[in-house]
Amino acid sequence: MRSIAKQREAKDVKHKYGKTWKEGDVYHFVLEVGYTHYRFEVERWIDEDKRDFAQVESALIDTLKDVRQRYSDVPMCIIPCQAQYWRWSHEDRWDEINNMMVHRFENPILAGTFIPKLIPAADIWQALYEYLSTLRDTPFTDTRSDIQKLESAGFDKKTSFRKIK
Repeated sequence: MRSIAKQREAKDVKHKYGKTWKEGDVYHFVLEVGYTHYRFEVERWIDEDKRDFAQVESALIDTLKDVRQRYSDVPMCIIPCQAQYWRWSHEDRWDEINNMMVHRFENPILAGTFIPKLIPAADIWQALYEYLSTLRDTPFTDTRSDIQKLESAGFDKKTSFRKIK
């Protein structure tokens, strides 16, 4: 079973190793918005009764905030991934697919997709705003000497540190 959502639901249920489940094609991707990662799973299959229509089921697996190791340099990106779930340790691993046929979608337009139904627009806006505002931040380095720092704090170099008898 490649579906992480179904494996997480069934993690406490005892299964026989010989049992099989019907499953369609399962795809995983990460929507990277600033320093936030939204992990998605999409399952696609053709129903036996309606062979003319493909059934699609999408799910937001989880959300990771304050991620410092980003996949791309653009503010928003869709990254196709190969996801694996280890049932014994209840951990999952998401690796980007590096294939000539599969590409990232940089700065995608999300209108007309299922993503706005699962993630509020205010959350996307906030994540983009935080990321873009940190791009202009320059680190402050104080180049003053110790004496200049003391004088700016209100001390006098001559009278403040003398031993008065």
